[in-house]
Amino acid sequence: SINFDNNSKPNTGIFLSKGFVNDNLFNLGIGSGIFTIDRINFITIFFTNHLDFYPSNRNSIFKLFIENKIGYSLGYDLGFEDYISTSGGSFFNPSFGIKKSTRNKHISLKLGYLVQKYKSEHNNFWWGWWGTPDIFIPGSFNISDDIISRNGFFKQINISVSLTF
Repeated sequence: SINFDNNSKPNTGIFLSKGFVNDNLFNLGIGSGIFTIDRINFITIFFTNHLDFYPSNRNSIFKLFIENKIGYSLGYDLGFEDYISTSGGSFFNPSFGIKKSTRNKHISLKLGYLVQKYKSEHNNFWWGWWGTPDIFIPGSFNISDDIISRNGFFKQINISVSLTF
């Protein structure tokens, strides 16, 4: 999937899921994934449900559908040390899309809205203008009072392509 944050910066992720119930109208499953928002890597475990709503007959090649992923994510700064501390939280990703089906294989294009709870602290000294250290700006070496704490929700629009078999 490709996610766009509030500043229109693209971020990527990958989600894998396994369905348990495969009904014409309702499909339930469980999955996991990893995605990045604002230099934080989120590893998530989620439940997913999927509903084909048009056309409802099984023989149609193209179908419109809605999907929802809901779960919990752990937030990590994987080795880049941009953050002093990070943590994840609840994860919610409703989407709608179109899929092309051939026997038991499907390819789909989805548009969704991702909401991820998070908490983080980072030192603004290392996050200067354009993401480079502010070591060349006089007076910027006093970094003890330059801690930024965030606690809230990331909200993003995401576009994803899926392959199901």
